[in-house]
Amino acid sequence: MFKPNETALDSLDVLFIEDDPRISELYRLKLEADGYLVRIVKSDGAVGAAQAHRPEIIFLDLSSGILEQLNVLREVRQAIGQPGLPSIVLATSNAIELERRGLGLSAADYLVRTPYPAAAGKSSLTKVGPTATKRTVPDRS
Repeated sequence: MFKPNETALDSLDVLFIEDDPRISELYRLKLEADGYLVRIVKSDGAVGAAQAHRPEIIFLDLSSGILEQLNVLREVRQAIGQPGLPSIVLATSNAIELERRGLGLSAADYLVRTPYPAAAGKSSLTKVGPTATKRTVPDRS
């Protein structure tokens, strides 16, 4: 299993597609605390954000409108010319159902989402390859 380089200057740029601001904020806090650069967008802003910031991985929450959300992932990948862009798909459904619905997305991992992102996909981030590096996040106070 790949381990992120703790001393690398670059961070993994994460595009987190989530329409519920409460959930996205929890995941943003956890991922940033782990040293990742996180951009939160709603589904309708995902393509524009991806074109502007060129993420290295996408987190996609399928909490509602599964077909629409799957289309968002396809559209983002197509818009930036990266059909194989790594993604981690989150949902509240069980893992088997999640994988069945997400087949064909080439996701790096499928995670059953909980309201408490203790791991926040950290182990999944280490699977995506050598771009999964960390950075120090500046204090926002």
